[in-house]
Amino acid sequence: LPALVVVGVQGCAGGGCSDVGGFDGVGVDIPRALFVSTGNLAVEVCDADGCGKATERLGPVPEGAVGRGVNITFEQLGRRFEPGPVVVTVELFNADRQVIATAERDAQLTRSYPNGKSCDGDGYVVGTVALTASDRP
Repeated sequence: LPALVVVGVQGCAGGGCSDVGGFDGVGVDIPRALFVSTGNLAVEVCDADGCGKATERLGPVPEGAVGRGVNITFEQLGRRFEPGPVVVTVELFNADRQVIATAERDAQLTRSYPNGKSCDGDGYVVGTVALTASDRP
């Protein structure tokens, strides 16, 4: 006889929650004009309470020279940030540790609910900055 298995899942009213990913942190958009096949992205985020720093290794991109996005989490930065204004400093390095781009941007961290408020609880705190070709040294 077939067995019926019921698994408890936190759901939303009127249906289940979707599983759209979310993260607490800062996204950095890197345009194709600043493409590096491999390298590092150093990010510092500062608010009135202090700063957090992280470096993310950039691996090869199978598609070749394309733009890419990098997400830096608060865990990587070593501290939490609350919604509000921050200053984000970004340095993009190639595999030889040569600086390809550097920028300092004002950003606004906001609360995000990619699955809806009833599914994401307190939500995620996130912001985005974008490098441009004019950020070359």
